[in-house]
Amino acid sequence: MDKIEKAKNYLERYAYARLKIIVLDAGINDKCNMIKLIGNVGDIAKQLNEEIAIDKQAIKRWEQLQSEVIIFIDRLPLDKSLKHLLKLKYIQNKMFKEIASELNYSYDYLVRRLHKKALTIVAENL
Repeated sequence: MDKIEKAKNYLERYAYARLKIIVLDAGINDKCNMIKLIGNVGDIAKQLNEEIAIDKQAIKRWEQLQSEVIIFIDRLPLDKSLKHLLKLKYIQNKMFKEIASELNYSYDYLVRRLHKKALTIVAENL
């Protein structure tokens, strides 16, 4: 894996963390609903409450990872427009076509020049 791919993978951890949080939240909701159905008593309810606590801790770890990615982008030696590009792509999960329109760049210029330049700097700072 080359440096640019490693940079992309690092930034894509934000989206992966977002998905993990969504899944964990759904699981917590399901477990809470089960507790409501069975009543908050007994071994099953105790086990579900323990699992909910574990899931909440996991969510905190994934949120911390998301914060680390944002802080990393903010600390990069990039101008504001390149940081904004990275946040639109990797934090807000926008498509290049949307980003090009929002930033008033051609698609090709955005993808081939600006994004590549930003990823090169990310790779240099990992």
